[in-house]
Amino acid sequence: MRVTLLDRMAAQRYAPTLAALDAALCAELGAAYSHLRWREEHFLRDLPGKWALSHVALLAEDVVAGFWVASGGGADAHTHRVGVARAHRQRGIGLAMFRAVRAAALQRRHRRLVLTVSATNPTANRFYEHLGFTRLRGLALARFVHAHGRAGTVIGDEIEETLDGARYRYWAWALDLEPTCA
Repeated sequence: MRVTLLDRMAAQRYAPTLAALDAALCAELGAAYSHLRWREEHFLRDLPGKWALSHVALLAEDVVAGFWVASGGGADAHTHRVGVARAHRQRGIGLAMFRAVRAAALQRRHRRLVLTVSATNPTANRFYEHLGFTRLRGLALARFVHAHGRAGTVIGDEIEETLDGARYRYWAWALDLEPTCA
């Protein structure tokens, strides 16, 4: 397995496969993964820093095993979507992609890596906690929602979003990339 940059050229090459993997994850995990299925155009959308931060995990014969789509402008590198094919989980693919995205974010001088995860996805939430992410709560969560233009409302320590009458709840996570002074 190798993790490589998901730049624009790679995104164009793998867009149909990435969209198919995303559809499989939506079918398998439902709203715990996402309430919105990503199509090819989502993977091809230009965002600041996206082509320098996003990565794809490839097996032999260029089989896509996973993806980590992130972008960044300013202090934060924001993760938009992470997925690992069911057949390839528990093999270190998510960790390898995380390390590549973190290294790219550091190189671009981002101070934090941030993301949101469905509150109903305990596996993903444990994964990010294991990686050292801290769950945003209270004022830090409210600042995150405002800074990242989330349409949701902060309720307790969660972000609630409503789509077509259905409510979805998310946890926000942040990982400081810069060492803190003691």
